[in-house]
Amino acid sequence: MCIVSLTALTSCSKDSTADNIIGKWKCTVDNWNDNNNDMEHDSFVGSVWEFKDGGVLNMGNDVVNYTLSNNTIIIAGGICNGTVTKLTNSTLILDLQYAMSVGDNPYPTDHLEFSRQ
Repeated sequence: MCIVSLTALTSCSKDSTADNIIGKWKCTVDNWNDNNNDMEHDSFVGSVWEFKDGGVLNMGNDVVNYTLSNNTIIIAGGICNGTVTKLTNSTLILDLQYAMSVGDNPYPTDHLEFSRQ
């Protein structure tokens, strides 16, 4: 009986990445790449993002939804998506791609680094 209950618990466990991202993170690095198209971009450096349980992301004045599965993150219903490249107790690194293009040019990307607040 104990073995059966132990198996049930491990097969239903939550994604630890989703649990570990919960909290407030301050952006320390924002490397924006729009393939030299001079797109407007306000740097996120200095801003605090708060990932909340239930898929809510507070980005200062903007509140959007997010989903996280393993290391794949989707923000604002797919406006940007990418990878959680690193996640420790003190560091979060996101490599994101935005769902917009400029003419025939590829979609812009953003490398963001955060420290836990």
